[in-house]
Amino acid sequence: MASPESSILNRVLRAVFVVLCLASSGCVSRIQTQREGCERDPDGCIIDKLDVEGARAIPAAEVADRIATAESSHILGGAFEHIPLLELFDQLTVEYERLDRSVFERDLARIERFYRARGFFEARVRAGRIRPRPDGKVWIEIVVEEGRPALIGNVSLTWKDWKPTDDTREVTRAVTEIRAEMVPGQRFDEQRYDDLQKKLLRAMTDLGFAYAKVTGHVDVDMARATADVSFTLELGPPCRFGEITIFGLGEIPEAAVRSAIALQPGKAYSTASIDAAHYALSELGVFTSVEAAPVLSPDNNPVVPVRFTLAEAELRSVGVGFGIEVGSRVETHGTVSWESHNFQSGMRRLSLQARPGVVLWPNQISTPLTKPTDLLPELRTNVEFRQPGALESRTNFLLTASVLVYCPPVNCLPSLHVDGTESLLGYRQYSGRSGFERSFGRGRVALGQFINLQVYDPFSYNQNPIPEGYRRVVIPYVETTASLDLRKNALGKPDGVEPRSGFLVSASAQVSALGTARDVRLRPELRAFAPVSKRATLAFRLGGGFLVPGNYGDSLAYTGQAPNDEVASALARDLQIVRLRGLLSGGANSNRGYGFNQIGPSATTDLVYPPTAAQRQRQMLNLMVPVGGLTLWESSLELRIPLASSLGTVLFADASDVTTGTFDLRLTHPHLSVGAGARVDTPIGPLRFDVGYRVPGFQVVEGTLRACSIDCPTQITEDQVPSTLFGLPIAVALSLGEAF
Repeated sequence: MASPESSILNRVLRAVFVVLCLASSGCVSRIQTQREGCERDPDGCIIDKLDVEGARAIPAAEVADRIATAESSHILGGAFEHIPLLELFDQLTVEYERLDRSVFERDLARIERFYRARGFFEARVRAGRIRPRPDGKVWIEIVVEEGRPALIGNVSLTWKDWKPTDDTREVTRAVTEIRAEMVPGQRFDEQRYDDLQKKLLRAMTDLGFAYAKVTGHVDVDMARATADVSFTLELGPPCRFGEITIFGLGEIPEAAVRSAIALQPGKAYSTASIDAAHYALSELGVFTSVEAAPVLSPDNNPVVPVRFTLAEAELRSVGVGFGIEVGSRVETHGTVSWESHNFQSGMRRLSLQARPGVVLWPNQISTPLTKPTDLLPELRTNVEFRQPGALESRTNFLLTASVLVYCPPVNCLPSLHVDGTESLLGYRQYSGRSGFERSFGRGRVALGQFINLQVYDPFSYNQNPIPEGYRRVVIPYVETTASLDLRKNALGKPDGVEPRSGFLVSASAQVSALGTARDVRLRPELRAFAPVSKRATLAFRLGGGFLVPGNYGDSLAYTGQAPNDEVASALARDLQIVRLRGLLSGGANSNRGYGFNQIGPSATTDLVYPPTAAQRQRQMLNLMVPVGGLTLWESSLELRIPLASSLGTVLFADASDVTTGTFDLRLTHPHLSVGAGARVDTPIGPLRFDVGYRVPGFQVVEGTLRACSIDCPTQITEDQVPSTLFGLPIAVALSLGEAF
């Protein structure tokens, strides 16, 4: 088997070959040789197309998916195959399939077996044709004759040892409801029959009958094309849990594990309870493997022990790292972290992280190596404590605290400090969060309830005191979170890291009734995933944000001439709060054609940074800076294409908008951007590089004040002019982790 490296190399060589073919006549003789070779012996030739003719009751695509022989897979079904430039991209990503005659012959028998399993007992494959194509590839045509489907006739249930007790009556009701899923007159389906048999057994074991058995039988009448289905059910004795034994424990205390298992000897037996215990142990994050199994006896002992076999993971870890950010600012930082999954025993999780850094001011992506005039220190620290089994065995208590000292990216923009007298504003941010979280349905549903406190203390890196109107902001709020996660990987298992299908719906609601800022903040989001080829995945995200201020924001409608001190102070207060609580879009995890937070309402610098009396006497450069809005919508469509085991690429389209109105969804300003990116897998997640291009005709920038003197009207606008890179309407982003 070829290595991933050779696979990607082969694709690059194919792309080069296509370019050369387009520029020379050598391709004609090459294709002619391929065509003649496939005419003589098609074995090993590329399968360009595979058709299943005669498939009506069952889709032809479903039949083709059941066999090993397959046609070559193009992204989006070959939509790029004959488009200039994109044709090269198609050549790089196509998954070629080659004909194996022996496999193809076995596939014809597989098709007949598949049809019989779906109730078509008369089905047969009439022909399997291999047709050479002029381009040296082959076209395979399979002709099937479905015949009459066998319809379900009688469906019967026979109890072998049923006795009328309260327990058996409950089982009878459950079994009767399941039996109703198989309706006489429907087409017989072997998979549905097997699933029904498993459901009947699971219903009985869930209700306390550990030794239950289900025996099924299907009687097919070919002449009448009917299938009579019968099930024989045996309950066995009603059971209770016996001894719960745990193997493989090391440092983890047994009492904490038993609390998470939540199975009590003497309680009624239930397979569902065992599965819930298995999932709860897996979610603790301290075991690399978890096995749970009832110990059934040959004499049907009604007391059933349960055995758990565990393998502990590494319980402590230390991390050291280094990073750099180059964009609207240049920043470098180090990271030190420590984590314990069994802090003070009891499977308590404690993690500590510190990230000291420095901003090389005023350097930007266009001047990354210029000698900085100032070094602005930053610090980010975080402590998180998680206690499992709080309130009850499946509820976690969460407590976090963080201290941040930083210069917001917008505040650090050199364009805001044209003569060196303006204050370089930073924040000391103190945050705390405590609450409870609980998952249900094997993690598919998660709920959380938290109390949060955020304190923002402004300071100046270069002046004392801070600008007029700025003050400490204290925001306590209550937060409720909820999510429904049905994402699955290529194997059909739950997976939120590399999803191939399914969706995630999440929402958070914040209510602040005390403190400096009183408001309601809502953030709903939908993520959906679907496979579009054997390996490529189409990902979609739609999100929104709604901020309803209670005691601030009235002065944001001001658009008059230069404000007096009282108006300037009120504006500064409102703008300060909105910049902390408001909504903005743009950046690596948002709209990738724009820089960080470049989509949204903006204001002239003399509103954001109220000038002193002396500064008002001088000419000022009133650039627009983002201040945040009250309503946000964002949407992304992304085609994810693996190229090798650790390398991939994406095509994406992002759109978003932010407005100053409450619940004001504006669809006329989509800020559409498209682009492409590369992905490289690392032990801590995919490293991605994206380039986004703002599509002309879909960018609306109104009322933006580029530069003027103090006599120009100060104002707040709905949009700002985005930055460019080398004069082009593009943005680049280098980050860790998928965009969504």
